[in-house]
Amino acid sequence: MRCPNCGKTIQRVDAAFCPNCGIQLKNKIEDEVKEDKKESADERSASEGRPKEEVRQYRPEPSASAKAMPNKSGSSKTIMTVMITAAAVIGVFVLLMLAFNMGKLSNTEKDSTSTVSSDGSKSESGNGNEKNQAVTEAPVETTTEAKESTYEIFFGDLTWQEAKAACESKGGHLVTFDTDDEWEQILGMINKYDSKYVYYIGAERDLSSNDYYWIDRHGDHYGTSINSDPKWLSGEPSLYDSASGLQEDCTNILYHSNSGRWVWNDIPNDYLSVSAYKKGRVGYICEYD
Repeated sequence: MRCPNCGKTIQRVDAAFCPNCGIQLKNKIEDEVKEDKKESADERSASEGRPKEEVRQYRPEPSASAKAMPNKSGSSKTIMTVMITAAAVIGVFVLLMLAFNMGKLSNTEKDSTSTVSSDGSKSESGNGNEKNQAVTEAPVETTTEAKESTYEIFFGDLTWQEAKAACESKGGHLVTFDTDDEWEQILGMINKYDSKYVYYIGAERDLSSNDYYWIDRHGDHYGTSINSDPKWLSGEPSLYDSASGLQEDCTNILYHSNSGRWVWNDIPNDYLSVSAYKKGRVGYICEYD
């Protein structure tokens, strides 16, 4: 055999070293044999047309059901966005409805205490400016020992006779007080308003007499004289107005601040002719038996 290093002939086949160049032969020869075998294998593969072996990573193809499955994460986000938007719209709608109902309730409450009356209007003055406003107290039912009645309060710059006719046209009469309970019932109603108002009531006298009596819905006097009732203002009934000299044969109630209570007072029919400062603060109370 030949030395793979120097190429010279070596007589001994089992020689461990080349006698010419001294290289170790055994390992060198084994390496060359392995290399020759590898080259021979590559040459055979090339001659047979087979590609060299390649290492590939296995990646399974997704199934048909997996390919058809939608993106759950994106769908969930879309649904959540729609739900939040819908909730916000509903919330705004509810708030608007509440605001609308509150405004409607407020207007209803105003209408329940301020209505236009066909027989008079209420005008209130303040800071030199006057405005017309008609106010009607909703009927309030009460039960007394002798009768059951309902009442309404109206405001208007009328004379006593005009107020009396207005109540009679409604099927009632100016209020009368047959019992203390009835008096207390009316006080509960008029205390809702400014104490500067005065109210016509259904008591009068004949000019030929000094005695006051209650009147019914037909305008007739009934009962006994009420001149001695303690509800009169001190010194009343006086029967005439000392400043104007007019006869006083009608009645109203007013708040007497010095005594801190509502009292009866006798007045002329045209009350505003002697008490012009009460213009816009005149009311009358109708009673329906």
